[in-house]
Amino acid sequence: MFTELNPQKGSLLISEPFMLDPRFLRSVILLCEYNTEGSLGFVLNNQTNVR
Repeated sequence: MFTELNPQKGSLLISEPFMLDPRFLRSVILLCEYNTEGSLGFVLNNQTNVR
């Protein structure tokens, strides 16, 4: 059964364990913005080279 999700700002999104997209592989994302224009979040558990 499919349940419709309604993410909200401040939610933590946890990827599926076997997701194939390397950008989201085993990621935990803090959702900072979610509206009709798009969404913005920060990956909390992966390092980046951006300073």
